[in-house]
Amino acid sequence: MISLPLRDAGFSPEFQDIAYPLMFLGFGTLAAVFPLHNWSPDGHVAAPTAVSMLHAGVLMKLGAYGVLRYGIELFPHGAQTWAPVAGLLAAAGVVYGALVAVQQTDLKYMIGYSSVSHMGLVMFGLAAGTPMAINGAVYQMFSHGIMTALFFSAVGFFYEQTHSRNINEYGGLARKAPWVATCFIMAGLAGIGLPGLAGFPAELMIFIGGFERFPILTLIAVPSLVLGAFYMLRVLQKSSLAQKAGKTPHVHDVGVFSGSARVLLAGLIVLFGMAPRLLSDVIAPYAKELLK
Repeated sequence: MISLPLRDAGFSPEFQDIAYPLMFLGFGTLAAVFPLHNWSPDGHVAAPTAVSMLHAGVLMKLGAYGVLRYGIELFPHGAQTWAPVAGLLAAAGVVYGALVAVQQTDLKYMIGYSSVSHMGLVMFGLAAGTPMAINGAVYQMFSHGIMTALFFSAVGFFYEQTHSRNINEYGGLARKAPWVATCFIMAGLAGIGLPGLAGFPAELMIFIGGFERFPILTLIAVPSLVLGAFYMLRVLQKSSLAQKAGKTPHVHDVGVFSGSARVLLAGLIVLFGMAPRLLSDVIAPYAKELLK
């Protein structure tokens, strides 16, 4: 880790205890930390597809990056002092986002609230502050970014042809648009942490590292994985695998050229799920140095 004058200034513990929660809440709002999260799902619904992809894939990650680099790195004593509160808010966001996502019928709202839950995992890993948890949090930032970008890309493609995002009005997409439906299904499976896809190593590292610091909060957050699997598999079954056509009888598949970006995102999900050390070995030295 390089030497930076501001980080090496040696802020007093008292100042750090005041500054860190301001950093956590300020940047955490951008990362949709509970309870300052409601802007994010609404923003997804109001935004066009490209903006939703940037919102989930880049913008929300800037908030978590700010907490890590400007909160934890500059004010380590404050991060330790406020860790239980930050961990509690993060765990609440994980569970709350999953509970609300279960109730959604709008695809964008469903993905928006699932993003609140997934970003809650990022913030939980940062709050735990162990090397394993921080490694998992940064890995989750990357995996969630490519997963939600692929998800919103597929939803936008279907919306352009059906003018509907209602899950109950979809059906048979795997027959009508097999390539885009495959990307849609792959993004959903990555979102529930299926082994072999990029979400699995990230969530595993977060929970293992989080359990070292917050065993009770970790046990509270883990059931969100079951809720995530429930609503995600239900959506995939209704939209892609159901026999009914819904509003999708005239949906056509994507072309080779326009589908290349989706294939790239899907490939990255598989690559970093099958070979997690490609990324975790890059993150690990920083995580260890940060906690010295």
